[in-house]
Amino acid sequence: MTVPCDPTHHVRPAHALGDERGARLEPISATRENAWSLEAGPGSVAQARALVRDAVVGWGLSELADEAVLIVSELCTNAVRHGRPPVTLVLRASGRCLGGEVADRGESFAIPRPRASDEDEAGRGLQIVEHLTDEWGVDSGVHGVGKAVWWRKCR
Repeated sequence: MTVPCDPTHHVRPAHALGDERGARLEPISATRENAWSLEAGPGSVAQARALVRDAVVGWGLSELADEAVLIVSELCTNAVRHGRPPVTLVLRASGRCLGGEVADRGESFAIPRPRASDEDEAGRGLQIVEHLTDEWGVDSGVHGVGKAVWWRKCR
């Protein structure tokens, strides 16, 4: 299910204010950051998974790699399926905290379903994101265009 972008649906915590690029991770005070622009095509989610795994392992945060890859995979899948290009992926880390965002120019975002049935082929992605992250949310995109789904996970 998608609805017009409403940044108040998942209100971000007040301490998670972002910078001018729309990143919502100020508390992390990123000491490491990577940003990628992804093609909105069939191979883009696999590309995002590989980029995230390489970055997280390279930053010495191997214990967060599997969860980060799954989070980004779900968010990129939503951006490719329901959003509009370009799709941008940002990954940041500081200390034992990792976070990121996936942005696109689409005007809608998916609302987490209360529970997908066993027969449903889709509808679990944002539930997975909610379960794996310490916090996440949706904000309007840069300059009010599109949306950015951000997340944060600390060890």
